[in-house]
Amino acid sequence: MSFEANEYGRSIGAPGLIVPGIPAVIDTGILQVAVAKEGGFLLFGQFGAGDAVWPTKATASSGAKRTFDITPTLVTAAAGTVTVLKNGVSVATATTTSESTVSTVIDSLVASWNDPLYVVTDGTTKLDVEAASVGALQNSDVFTVSVGTSGFTAVVGENDIAGADVVVGGYFKGIAQRVTIADEFEQYEALNVISKGRVWATVYGDVLDGQPVYFDSSYNITATSGGNTAISGAIFKTSASDGELSQIELS
Repeated sequence: MSFEANEYGRSIGAPGLIVPGIPAVIDTGILQVAVAKEGGFLLFGQFGAGDAVWPTKATASSGAKRTFDITPTLVTAAAGTVTVLKNGVSVATATTTSESTVSTVIDSLVASWNDPLYVVTDGTTKLDVEAASVGALQNSDVFTVSVGTSGFTAVVGENDIAGADVVVGGYFKGIAQRVTIADEFEQYEALNVISKGRVWATVYGDVLDGQPVYFDSSYNITATSGGNTAISGAIFKTSASDGELSQIELS
């Protein structure tokens, strides 16, 4: 901790402590990942995510569809069925005979596919499966193949690419207020987000009173502008050396 002298005596400073006597605005955030700090770290929101906050800023992305392959292999063709199951429920079936080939099995599975949440195409030697919509929800689906007496084997999951939700983007929301009863924040824990006022924070590199506040790629708070991101309206209110505490005013 550090101390600041003023006309009333000395006031204590620690990462995330609010400076008394300065009007502040404090919001509530729900931390989405655990952070092993008592406070004083940057917090970011995501557009459309409500009170959820993260210690890193999200980059806008267009999302992705889950994709994977189902690859049947012929051993000795025989009468039977090859069935594709999603979460234990059949979504496609191919009837086999001693004349069946990989190509005919794939054709039959494509023709019989009955799950509208996934789109399948004939990959000649494999079945190409793609989620019908963008998002991470489909990642929890488990696909298996029952080959029975068909004389085929099958592998699920080659070239598996997980789905990802669309991220509109992130924005600076504030600084985490210090908690003195614990030395870390747990995932999904509620915490105070200081969005306006004056707060103590540890700095990276020397800073001077009056300089604008930036953060680098590791989310260190700094006065160095080159290649770093500015926090709009934030300035240092006290000078400090690398690793020391400075007061940051958020407006």
